[in-house]
Amino acid sequence: SDPRKVGNRIKFHRRAIGNNDFIACLTMCWLRNDLSYHELRDQILECIYNGAGGIDYWPLVFDQNDAYGQLLAFREILPFEDMIWNGDFIYQRKDESPEQVVGFVYRGEAVVLVSNYQLGDKKVVEIVNPLKRDAQVFDVSAHGTLGTVKANGTVAVTLDERDTAVVYFGEKGKERMGGQ
Repeated sequence: SDPRKVGNRIKFHRRAIGNNDFIACLTMCWLRNDLSYHELRDQILECIYNGAGGIDYWPLVFDQNDAYGQLLAFREILPFEDMIWNGDFIYQRKDESPEQVVGFVYRGEAVVLVSNYQLGDKKVVEIVNPLKRDAQVFDVSAHGTLGTVKANGTVAVTLDERDTAVVYFGEKGKERMGGQ
C-alpha cells in the first residue's frame, strides 16, 4: 500500500511497454479497507500520472472512504485527461529520490504529479518547467496560482500535510479547472 512503490512499479511498466496500454490493479478484493481516503487518492494519482491507462479497484466493502478518495483523485485527473492519454510521458527524478515529479506534456501544456512521502510537516519540491517557454503555473491540488515560471526555470511546490500535488503549466489552467 506504499504509494511510492506503486508509482515506481507503474513507471517501470510504462517505460518497458512504451505506452499506457495497461491497467493498474490497486486491490485484489481486500478483506478490509486499510487505506485512508488520502492514501487511496495518492495511489490513484501515482498510477495515472506514472503512466497507467486506468485502475482496477474493488475492495470487498466499498464505503464512503473509498468513494471520497476516488472523487478527490478524479478531480485532479479528469481536467487533464487529454494530456494524460495523448501526451509525452516525462519524469524529473531518479526512482530512488524521495521526491518524484512525473507527468505529461501535450500541445504546449504540461501537468505533473509532485510527491514526497518522507516524514515532515513541510516539504518543498523544486520543479523544472517542462515547457520550452515561459508558463503560468497552477497548484491544482491546492486550487492556487504559483505565478509564472521562465523557460528552463524552476518553481517551488510546498507539500505541507499532503504528500502529493498536481501542478499544471500553461495558459489554460483556470479554464481546465472549471474557472477556479
